[in-house]
Amino acid sequence: SNKCTTISTYQGHTYVGLNSGEISRIGPDGKVESFAKLNSHIYGMAINEGLLYTTSGYNPQVVSVCNLNTGKLFRSWNHSDTGLFSSSNLAVVGDDKVVIADRSNKRLTVYTLAGQIIRQIPCQKLTPVGNVSICAADSDSVIVLVSSSNSVYGVYRISINSGQILWELSHIERPQGVTCYNNQYVLVASQGNQMKIQILDINTG
Repeated sequence: SNKCTTISTYQGHTYVGLNSGEISRIGPDGKVESFAKLNSHIYGMAINEGLLYTTSGYNPQVVSVCNLNTGKLFRSWNHSDTGLFSSSNLAVVGDDKVVIADRSNKRLTVYTLAGQIIRQIPCQKLTPVGNVSICAADSDSVIVLVSSSNSVYGVYRISINSGQILWELSHIERPQGVTCYNNQYVLVASQGNQMKIQILDINTG
């Protein structure tokens, strides 16, 4: 099945990553068109300054940067994570950094927008199997959601400068995805007995 793996929105358009490697674009009028085709399953997606950043593939993962106007590949680089998993593992932070989960090495890798490594932050909360989702909280921190197959759940706000965990929650059952809204809230989708959206304060959790 060609399921949806990740979604981003930008200037009235919605970009949908599929496990076939295809990216579809939905316009304000609801029209669906093919935007780009990558080599493999798309894990993460984020948009910054007219460019679409994605992670895809396996052993290694590839970070691809496409022009939003044309869909053409602008640049790409390899990311060291060799795990194969369901994940939304990429966020653009501020105007100059890309943060990607490296679960096989239990760390967050911080890149420049051109793909040069700035730093690698140990993150023992990451697990090699299960689901991880990342979004930018502000220009210096990210929200990381972890939901593993051995019932280890957590939502964390982590500084990408110091690696410090600023707050954490472990009581949300089976969290599936996370996004930030209006610089005030963290929205967490969870799937316990029923699907829920948990709304958290971005500063305190």
